[in-house]
Amino acid sequence: MNFNICSSIQNINLNDWNKFVEEHPNGNFFQSAYAHELFSKTKLYEPLFVTCLNPNKEIIGIIQGVLQKEYSGLIGFLTSRIIITGGPIVKNNDKNVLDILLKEWNLLVKHKALYTQIRNLFEQNNQLKDIYTANKFKFENHSNILIKTNTDFEDISSEFHKSRKRNHTKACNKGVKFKLLSGNDIEQAYQLLKETYHRVNLPFPHQSLFSLCFSDHFSNKVIAFGALYEGRLIGVRFLISYKNTLYDWYAGSSDSHKNKYPNDFLIYNILNWASENKFEYFDFGGAGKLSNDYGVRDHKLKFGGKLVSFGRFTKVHFPSLFYLIKNIFLIWKKLKK
Repeated sequence: MNFNICSSIQNINLNDWNKFVEEHPNGNFFQSAYAHELFSKTKLYEPLFVTCLNPNKEIIGIIQGVLQKEYSGLIGFLTSRIIITGGPIVKNNDKNVLDILLKEWNLLVKHKALYTQIRNLFEQNNQLKDIYTANKFKFENHSNILIKTNTDFEDISSEFHKSRKRNHTKACNKGVKFKLLSGNDIEQAYQLLKETYHRVNLPFPHQSLFSLCFSDHFSNKVIAFGALYEGRLIGVRFLISYKNTLYDWYAGSSDSHKNKYPNDFLIYNILNWASENKFEYFDFGGAGKLSNDYGVRDHKLKFGGKLVSFGRFTKVHFPSLFYLIKNIFLIWKKLKK
C-alpha cells in the first residue's frame, strides 16, 4: 500500500486530525490539533508533527512533539529537546505505519534538537517496541499513577492516607479556599509556578503558554484550580481535560505557606471535582523510575491510585554534545546546592 506523509499544517485537515485522535483508543490532547495550536502560540515552543495517510487521504497515524528551548540562538540549541507526550498513535497499531512515522520523524528533527523523548501514556506491546529500537529509540522504565474517579468521592477518599485527609482538614481550618481560576489570576498563578520550578531546578515554559490556556478557545481543554488564602493564591494546578481523563499538568505552591498544605488541599478537592464531573481517570503524572527512591511518587501514592509503568523512549540526535551538556548541568546543580 502506498502511504502519503504530511508534516505541514497547511496541508492537513484539522477537523480530520482531531477526529482521528478523538476516536483512537489511545487518543489524547497532546497528539491533537488543539495542542498544535496552543504550542504554536507559545514563545520558545515549536510544535512538530508527521501524519501518515492512506491512498484515500484518511489519517492512519500521527506523531506530534514540541521543540522546547530555554533561550533563543546558539544557547537555545544547547538547551533544546523535543518532548512527545502520548504518541505516536497509529490505527490498529500497524507496525508498518509506526515504522514510517518514526523514520519520517527522524528526518524531520535530526538537526533541530539534542534529543527526542517520547513519554508514553499507554502500554506499548513488545512488537511495537521492536520498531522503536530499530529506529534507534532507547526504552527506559518510567512510572505513572492513575486514579479512578468514576465513582463516589467517598469511595475515592477511602484510599487516601490519613495524613492527606488530616492536611486537607488543617488547610480548611486555616481558611484556605478552593477556586476555579480565570484569566484575572494569571499573574499570581504564573509567579507561583515559576517560583516552584526554579526551586527544583527544572525548565519552565514562557508565561504565554498559561495566558493562552485562559482564552475561550482552550477553556474546555485546560482547567486551572487554586488554593486561596486571605485573597492570595498559595497553590495552583493546571490540568488537561480530554475525553474521560483529567491530566495533572503543571503545579506550583508558595514555599512560605507550606504549613497550609496547598498541594494536598488542591489534590483532595480536584479529585472531588473530577468525581462530580464524571471523569473516569485522574492521571497524576510522572512518578519516576521504580528502581530509584522518589519522594514525589511516595507523596502521590498517598492519594491511592494504580502505579503503572508505560516507560519512555529517547533518541539522542547529537550524542557527544548531549552528554557534554548533561554533565555540565549535573555539575552546575551540585554547585548551586
